[in-house]
Amino acid sequence: MADSTLHALILRRWDRGESDRRVTILTRERGRMDVIARGARKSGSRLASSTEPLNFVRMQVTEGKGASFVTQVEPIRAFQGLRTDYVRLSVALAYAELVAVIAHHELIQEEMFDQAETALAFIERHPDICAAGVWSELKLLDVEGVLPQFAECVQTGVSLQENPAYFSHSAGGYVHSSVAHEAADRVLVEGKVLISLARCAEMSQPPPRMALGEECLRFLFRVWQDIAHAPMPAHEALMKLLQMNRA
Repeated sequence: MADSTLHALILRRWDRGESDRRVTILTRERGRMDVIARGARKSGSRLASSTEPLNFVRMQVTEGKGASFVTQVEPIRAFQGLRTDYVRLSVALAYAELVAVIAHHELIQEEMFDQAETALAFIERHPDICAAGVWSELKLLDVEGVLPQFAECVQTGVSLQENPAYFSHSAGGYVHSSVAHEAADRVLVEGKVLISLARCAEMSQPPPRMALGEECLRFLFRVWQDIAHAPMPAHEALMKLLQMNRA
C-alpha cells in the first residue's frame, strides 16, 4: 500500500460503522477525495477533532483496497472564530458544502484550494458576514469557470436597466426582456440584486457592507441548485436561519 502526505481542507464527514468516520476533503495535491478515518469516533481518538469540517490539516493517507485510509492528521488552521458564531459557522459550512459539490474527484485544483482558505478567513472575521459569504461563493463560481453574467444581457450585450429582470441559468445569466422568451428556465429577480452580484464579483475582497447581502445569498442558492443537482442541506439550513433572523 502506498502512503502519501496531503494538505487538506475537511469539507464534510459522516459516520461509518461503529467507530469510523468517512470524510470528504479537498487536497492541494490530489483534488477532492473521500477518505476513511478508522476509530475517529472512539473516545480519546486523536483523529476526532482534526477531522471536523472547516479544518485545514496535513494528512497522512494510505491506499487500501478500494478506499483511502487516514493514518495521521496534523492540524494547521482551525478557524476558531467560526466555532463561536452560529451564523458565521452556517455560512462557512454552506461554502464548504459547495466546494464538496463542485470540486472534481482526484483532479488537482490548487486555485480552488487556496481560494477556500481565503474565503473561510473572510467569513471568520469580516464585519458583514453576508457580504463575505456572497463574495466567497462568487469567487468559487469564477474559479470553476461557471460565473454567470449578471449586469449585461448574455444575448444582446445590453446593460441591465430593468427591474425586475430575467435570469436564465441555461443562457448564462441576465437576459433582456426582449429575448427572455427564448429561455425556458428564465426567472424574475430584482435588478438591484443582479447589479450587486456583478459589482461584488469584480472585487478582490468582500465589500465592507452589502445592503442586499441576504437577498444575494438567497439568489446564489438558486444558482447553485441549477449547477449542483444534488442535496445541499447546509445551504438549506442557512436559508432557514436567515429567514428566522429576519423575522
